[in-house]
Amino acid sequence: MTVPENINTNIEKTQVLYGTENSVSCGVKFMQNAKEKMDLFGDKNGPSIIIKYKEYKDNYIKARDRGAKIRFVTEITKDNIQYCKEVRKIVDEFRHFDGFRGGIAVSELEFMGTTVLKEEQRLTLVIQSKQKEVVEQQQYIFNTIWEKAIPYEQRIREIEQGIEEPEFLNTIREPREIQNLVHKIIDSSKEEIIAILTPPSSSSSFSKDIVLKINEKISSPSTKNKIKSKILVPSSSSQSSSFNKSNDNNLDIVDDDDANSSYLFNPAENIQIKYLQKKLLQPTISILVIDKKYFLVVGLNDGEGNFDDISDTIGLALYSNNSPLVLTYLAIFNALWHQVDLYNKISQIYKSLLAKDEAQQEVINIAAHELRNPLQPIIGFIKVLHSSGNPITENYNEMLNIIARNAIKLQRLSEDILDVTKLENDNFKIQKEEFDLNELILSVIHDFKHEAEKKNAKVKISNQNEKNIKSKTGSVSSSSANPVIIFADKYRICQVITNLLINAIQFTKDGEITISFWKKTDKKNTKNDTVCISVNDTGTGISADMMPKIFTAFATKSNKGTGLGLYICKKIVEAHGGTIWVENNSNEGKKGSTFTFELPLNN
Repeated sequence: MTVPENINTNIEKTQVLYGTENSVSCGVKFMQNAKEKMDLFGDKNGPSIIIKYKEYKDNYIKARDRGAKIRFVTEITKDNIQYCKEVRKIVDEFRHFDGFRGGIAVSELEFMGTTVLKEEQRLTLVIQSKQKEVVEQQQYIFNTIWEKAIPYEQRIREIEQGIEEPEFLNTIREPREIQNLVHKIIDSSKEEIIAILTPPSSSSSFSKDIVLKINEKISSPSTKNKIKSKILVPSSSSQSSSFNKSNDNNLDIVDDDDANSSYLFNPAENIQIKYLQKKLLQPTISILVIDKKYFLVVGLNDGEGNFDDISDTIGLALYSNNSPLVLTYLAIFNALWHQVDLYNKISQIYKSLLAKDEAQQEVINIAAHELRNPLQPIIGFIKVLHSSGNPITENYNEMLNIIARNAIKLQRLSEDILDVTKLENDNFKIQKEEFDLNELILSVIHDFKHEAEKKNAKVKISNQNEKNIKSKTGSVSSSSANPVIIFADKYRICQVITNLLINAIQFTKDGEITISFWKKTDKKNTKNDTVCISVNDTGTGISADMMPKIFTAFATKSNKGTGLGLYICKKIVEAHGGTIWVENNSNEGKKGSTFTFELPLNN
């Protein structure tokens, strides 16, 4: 195409060109002049123009062939997706951005823009400039859009999978906008509203505003009995108020000197509120999770209740529909929600066991200590994740791993406490099945390999029935040794071996732990055959005063446990018709101890 003589593309000035011929010629010249790069942004009609008209498409290809890097941004929709796939073949990088009008193009020396793009129609008006200041300004605008845009592959996948809303992660700084957003997303809820709130402290409390809005939504005739809400609020130990339910949906907001009294009376039927002790949870953020699809995290200023207006208490907010982040906050909430139930169960167990033994008086303190240990990192890293200026911190994955690891600790402790409850109430059941003991032990060793490495302890497995295989490390596949099939409760036997291994790792540093197993055959009656499993360590051994009560509940000298593990082990083994015992190592000057349990092999 020949460029009209009246278009001077070399002069450093900004000009507006009218008419299809002038506009197209200017665009062609722009693409021909680009040597290093072309950054282009067009609205949803842009891809159809590029593919429809040869002068555009060919010059994209020529620019790329001579080394110009092409970055392209547009709004990818169901209607233009095929055009976008064609454009992707002739550009270097492609991203999606919602809602822009018109288009801009920036090379290393030139800017060109238009206010209107019509589907499959050439340009009729362009703004063109080579002024350095204009080019730099438009490059900044493009880069800003580029950073906020969504990768091409993600947007294509969302459309093809029928995902209605593209993924977003927005940072919001304007308090009034944040408050309006809170109301908007609560109003949009269809199934569930989850919230972690700061304690209310004044009539202008942001937390109270959220609770009132949730109650209004759930109490509405159009949504009544359709939406459920769970709210978690820190409270002092004196906070134990329950909520009186009535047919009256009005709410009374209540304050006291400690700023901890219940601030929701007569709530809607589907609202549940639980309180955690303040010493365990004192958040400076409020978290909302809506329908398991969206989360909103709002940072709050210190001294929330001392401000005259709600907006004065609101800081930075993070809003997203990113599924992994939504599920992360939901998991954090569920862990804290179940924490309340766990404390209640601990209290009940404490009351039922208090009269049995003087040592049981320590159970609440021990359990509370054990619960606080994993809980503190969970709460601490929630704060860290939102205390920095960046929505996602440098160590984000590491922090989530720590949160997950400590949540597992909470799960183990709760399972021990529930097992003790079942044992004391004769509700403990075993479910037998056939499984390979060798394979199970290798799996347990693999799970705790890193824990042992932290103590510089080497863990081995020894199948003493195998004459040609003296010892195997935990990394060796069980296929190298003949399987030892037993009929027992696989989960419970795994629990016993796990508890014994954890105990050995705890008391062994710079040493060796060996898990051995062997069959004992009764030549007269094979029905009496048994299998023995032992865990031998080179740790500190067991003191004389602990030995007689080692398998009793709450017997521990460690500040890292409740003393329930070995008691549960004994009960599990006995439920299988087996026995368990422990000895300190004495042969050849070896230190440490050996726990052994024996199980019937065939019944």
